[in-house]
Amino acid sequence: RPGAEAFTNGSELFLYREPFFLEPQRILANEIAHLVIFRFVEGQPPLFLNEGIAEFMGTKAMSMKADGDDYRVRQFPKIPETDFIPLTELAEMKSYPSGREEVFYRESEFLTRYLLLNHEASKYVELLKSTASGVPFEKALKKLYGLKLEELSRQFELYAKVR
Repeated sequence: RPGAEAFTNGSELFLYREPFFLEPQRILANEIAHLVIFRFVEGQPPLFLNEGIAEFMGTKAMSMKADGDDYRVRQFPKIPETDFIPLTELAEMKSYPSGREEVFYRESEFLTRYLLLNHEASKYVELLKSTASGVPFEKALKKLYGLKLEELSRQFELYAKVR
């Protein structure tokens, strides 16, 4: 994406570092997550799940500076109600929403964090694999998490949205 500090085309990783760049581990972890998904997940997972896990891994890498405490390195606040993208819309996005990229990344990471903190991590891996193979998100969610999309949407809004 234009202006990025790093990007991958799937099989190669490209990095640009400013002389005083303060968080190379976040960017590197993010892009390595994309490479791992490309290498080990057959097919293309939905954009929000792919970016969500990459952002999550970037935050995890940054937290290593704070003794592993993710909350000490929180880089973004909860999402204001006026900016919030409903989960049904987020799940359908095939490209980055013009003018709303920052919210898209934050919300994708929040969703990943919510799923990983409240369920077994292996379920997220299966969600990536299942949706990448063509199973609709809603169907994979029901099978793997026992949740309907509407139910997860309500729970997620409480978790990620400013109230």
